[in-house]
Amino acid sequence: MVGLTTALSAITGYDQAAGYAIPVDETFRRIVETLKQGREVEYGFLGIQPKNLTPDEILNGKHGAKVASEVHGGTPAKSAGLEYDDIITHIGDDPIHNADGLRLLVGRLPPSQPVRLTFERKGRILTTTASLAKFAWHGKRPRIVTVFPPDWRGLQVDYPSAALGLNRSDYPIELASPSSK
Repeated sequence: MVGLTTALSAITGYDQAAGYAIPVDETFRRIVETLKQGREVEYGFLGIQPKNLTPDEILNGKHGAKVASEVHGGTPAKSAGLEYDDIITHIGDDPIHNADGLRLLVGRLPPSQPVRLTFERKGRILTTTASLAKFAWHGKRPRIVTVFPPDWRGLQVDYPSAALGLNRSDYPIELASPSSK
């Protein structure tokens, strides 16, 4: 497979047919393989609120996404040493151009994936490594999972590296709950 067809315009007599497809990459293959096994697809979580750089910063030649608020304890970002106002410029060898690009690159990686972060702090370029956690979905969503992780003493633990000490209004992470299969 090289792509997933998303649209095909073919109205006879009006337009010439044009097909569009999303190219298949490693992330796509990982998601399809996980779904084929009946397991939940998990996405990486760094634990920061990114924001775009100001137009002046971009005109001065900077690129990346700025850490917009305090970095909470227990998150991969805190463990990696990131701080408020750091500008993340690269994840691995991939450059970051804005906040959406940062979310996309982190989200396509699986939890527990170690990533090399290059960032700027007060004019200095620094590098660190973070081990991603699992992104927690907000609110209720339908589950299409057919293979559930095993319970542990009547509890279902969603992800073993769940962050402790977070304000639940900032990050509604479910640390452990009664099994609800």
